[in-house]
Amino acid sequence: MDLSMLPKGSLPAPDPWRPYVAELQLGAERCPGVQHDREADVGFAGLHRPCFGLMPRALAEVVRDIPVAEIHLPADVRAKYLRQPQHYLALPGFGRKPDFMVHVEAGGTSFVIRSFEGKVPADTAYFVEGPYICMDEKARNRLEFDGGYDELEAGNCPLAFLDHRLYRRREDGTLQDVTGVLLPKPAIPREERHKFDAGSPRLDSSRLSRAPTLRWRASPSGDEPFPASEPRRYEGVETFRAHFGFLVWNGKDFESRGRVSDSLWPRYKCSVSRADFNCDGALTRRYQYDPFLDYDTEWPAKGTP
Repeated sequence: MDLSMLPKGSLPAPDPWRPYVAELQLGAERCPGVQHDREADVGFAGLHRPCFGLMPRALAEVVRDIPVAEIHLPADVRAKYLRQPQHYLALPGFGRKPDFMVHVEAGGTSFVIRSFEGKVPADTAYFVEGPYICMDEKARNRLEFDGGYDELEAGNCPLAFLDHRLYRRREDGTLQDVTGVLLPKPAIPREERHKFDAGSPRLDSSRLSRAPTLRWRASPSGDEPFPASEPRRYEGVETFRAHFGFLVWNGKDFESRGRVSDSLWPRYKCSVSRADFNCDGALTRRYQYDPFLDYDTEWPAKGTP
């Protein structure tokens, strides 16, 4: 389970921030070469225009060290894939080092790891999405799935759902699960529970490669979209999304906010830290108005980054 061949990723973040500097310093095999390189203008598992190469060691060690009783894929199998080149990005953050986000294909499943560097190193946190929920025998027999599942190549759990956890390193180097402390799940008032499905609310991590922000959202209890009278609904006339708050990293912990600027929940796939020429007004028009965003970001001019 040795990961010493991976780069440490301890170099300071570029100041001012410049895309791909940190990845190339780590020895990335390839990154989008130029701003107008259409071949590199791709998204991969939530990462916008990522590099490809050996991932930073600190993030790999977090995934390796998660107890197998929690993650349902043996540590030696995880380590085998963590030693292989993966898609990843460096991102501006609050610490001396840049934040990183990595997507790892591993043993029939996948992991997404996102570091949040702290203003103080001890405050650094690691968000991990992986096969945390093993499908029970009843669900396997009756094929009652809520969404997709992964078939694991090893271990005692053949089928698993993806879920998230947040970790910190203790002084002795062991992992501490701080999910319940830093990412507390909002409570749904008893009188409103009938409107939402049993698993709600859930974390939306779709913007993590563009902003240090998570969002709690809920789904309706049935097959019909939320009615116009639902005050929490957002994005679209017929929407299956209800808003339960944002979580914004501040360099020490996550702040709970009812609404944020659209720079913290970007409407389009581009960002200041990862711009490209396809980020234009035509692309953004497919996004619906979100009543929980403050629209402070100007629409980019067509054809310009």
